[in-house]
Amino acid sequence: MKTHLSTMLVIFAALGMTMQAQAHVYSFSNHTDQTIAIGMKYKGDSEIQFIVMEPHEKGEFQPGTEGVSGVKSGIGYSKIDSIASQWYYLVAPPLMTNKNKFTVPWKAFAFIYLQPDTYKVALEAGVAIGTALETKAKTDIETDTATSDTTLATDATNEFVKTAAKKVAKGEALTAIVHTDYNLGAFISKVGNAVGPSMERSFHTDIIKDENGKIHFITIL
Repeated sequence: MKTHLSTMLVIFAALGMTMQAQAHVYSFSNHTDQTIAIGMKYKGDSEIQFIVMEPHEKGEFQPGTEGVSGVKSGIGYSKIDSIASQWYYLVAPPLMTNKNKFTVPWKAFAFIYLQPDTYKVALEAGVAIGTALETKAKTDIETDTATSDTTLATDATNEFVKTAAKKVAKGEALTAIVHTDYNLGAFISKVGNAVGPSMERSFHTDIIKDENGKIHFITIL
């Protein structure tokens, strides 16, 4: 009897792993200096799934993780075949719960699709800006000059972007970042594409902030 029970448990576990492998996983990395909440609705569903990421944290929407230890916002197996249709974000969100997730002021966002070479430049620059903003915030607190400003002086930002871009920029990506005078927001507008592949797949998105404080959600085309 025990052997039979053990066998059944192994089979169920294997089935669960197989189903998870077939699910569409949408993962995110927060490279900004602020806490970011991501909300998502599956096609034909009014329920809002959400994840909350502190700076440098990662999060993902993965069916089959509901109740799994260590997973903050798990999703049930019933969503294994579901496809995301609507996306939202919120900067510096309140404590998120299953009750207030319907009332917080979500903002819709669109993914920015980039070619691998321009993606590397945007990500490197975005990480540099995020790090610089965190350093600025810590310095402001230590010197008692903290404000709600989450941007950097233009000249300083350009230097951060220039230094970061030179590490990875090549060919057309290098030409584009130079032509935009090392302005990350302008670079993304120039090389980014708002139209990408179907949501019927797994993919990763990096969240970055440009020199004007605008949040961008970049992924590889």
